[in-house]
Amino acid sequence: GPITSLPGYVIRLRDLWRRRELHDLGATLTQGGDRPVDEIIAEAEASLAELAAGGSHSAKSYAERVEQLTTELIEERDHPEIRRSLLTGFAEMDQATGGLRPGALVVIAARAGAGKSSIAVALADNLARHGAVGVFWLEDDWRDFTCRCLARRRKITMAALRHGTALAKEHGAEEALQAERITPAIPRIFIDDTHDLTAHEIASRMRRLHHDHGCRTFIADHLGEIRLDRDERWGDRHDLSLGRAARIFRNTAK
Repeated sequence: GPITSLPGYVIRLRDLWRRRELHDLGATLTQGGDRPVDEIIAEAEASLAELAAGGSHSAKSYAERVEQLTTELIEERDHPEIRRSLLTGFAEMDQATGGLRPGALVVIAARAGAGKSSIAVALADNLARHGAVGVFWLEDDWRDFTCRCLARRRKITMAALRHGTALAKEHGAEEALQAERITPAIPRIFIDDTHDLTAHEIASRMRRLHHDHGCRTFIADHLGEIRLDRDERWGDRHDLSLGRAARIFRNTAK
């Protein structure tokens, strides 16, 4: 046919292909067997997201990748507002790593009481300057995270945020709270404190937060609180079990 009709023809072919892929996906998911339902739902969401993006990525040559990387670096140099990596706000960490890269999973590990949760709060606060952040506060509830953020942002003690009596006694605490209510310093943080979530359930909620609020980065504190389904356990090897959860998060990020 004439060239002018080609775009419509191509679109029609694409739509037919996507319908076929949806049909095949439905058939595959209904044969899930004894797999956990949340795992099947997570797989469905990932497949639908890939289908909406136009299908899986094909391999490209090294030369093509160098060309693509060069283009991206030049764009970032000339237009800093489109920077792909995000700065954490910790100068030494950013200098060593270049910041957080899209599609990457970062694990912060240390002994109990070393301050991992405090670092997580600071990261959420700093990263919210670049865009929406999703936080999964798995060990404590939303009050703990909110109090930590308020104390950090408004330079007040945690004791002043524990109960009203302490608030009344601390000079400037109530004024700081009122100021935060009127002009929140970190309005782009979304906190989910649901306990007993599996890795697949968290990944599903990450996709929803990205879709609904545009969240670009996610923080989960901490990995040890993630519920493991039967097929995700490796006997007494808790490290292997957490490795499976980390792999799910990495795949979600990519």
